[in-house]
Amino acid sequence: MISTLKISFPIVGMHCASCAKLIERGISRIPGVNSAMVNYASEIATVDVEDGVDDQDLAQAVYDVGYKAVFADTDRSEGKSAEEQKDEIKKEELKKLKTKVVVSGTLSAIVMVGSFVMFPNWVLLVLAIPVQFWAGKEFYLATWSGLKNRAASMDTLIAIGTTAAFGYSIYSVIFGGPTYFDTSTVIITLILLGRLLEAKAKSHTSDAIKKLLGLAAKSARVIRSGREIDIPIEDVILGDKIRVRPGEKIPVDGIILEGESAIDESMVTGESVPVDKTVGANVIGATMSLHTLFQ
Repeated sequence: MISTLKISFPIVGMHCASCAKLIERGISRIPGVNSAMVNYASEIATVDVEDGVDDQDLAQAVYDVGYKAVFADTDRSEGKSAEEQKDEIKKEELKKLKTKVVVSGTLSAIVMVGSFVMFPNWVLLVLAIPVQFWAGKEFYLATWSGLKNRAASMDTLIAIGTTAAFGYSIYSVIFGGPTYFDTSTVIITLILLGRLLEAKAKSHTSDAIKKLLGLAAKSARVIRSGREIDIPIEDVILGDKIRVRPGEKIPVDGIILEGESAIDESMVTGESVPVDKTVGANVIGATMSLHTLFQ
């Protein structure tokens, strides 16, 4: 019988739900992959694979469709977790995106004003080129990757639309006629601005979630074979009896078997008044026991 394994890893570079579908399709082509699901909101891929499929195969499949998979045990990880590497990559991308938004925004504003005050067409062309092919480079790369995989995304629409406006404007510069450099540059700038705002919002949300997770207990006092031992919270299994002393955080969700206490659940409910809990009551992990010992 072939054993299977479920693997989850972060992915960097997605901009829409179509990106997630494209990555799923690319991963599913790998021999030995039974299923692949990519969550665009969390930027996490979950893959059900058979023995013999390694991280390098998955990373290459994601790279082939134009994105980046992050694993902890790579040569460049330097002992960092996949999430830490992802955060570093996202911060670097955010800095580059800020630069692109500032430069393309400035040039787009000049092009737009120049279109009204009748700047020479060749001047507008020179100003529009960096926005179209430097700031908008990622749209072309994503479009090319999509075409190779017979798929289209939002980037495809942006690349086609702005290229049409830019190409017709070049024709007008040569043979005469109206130009639309302001249209192509403003569209690219606004899309990049939207992605910058989205990236900042996701970054703030991620930081808030990490702070919330940081409130959880790191270890649990478990009773096994009649002895009380401290173990990492990851090693707690279903059916373990956990002893919680006054002033300690409850390690995991559970049911009170012995004793009673007042529980501070403010970090979950926002209610500052402690809740009295007795035998049979449910308790929530990361909340705090205030009074007596229980298990």
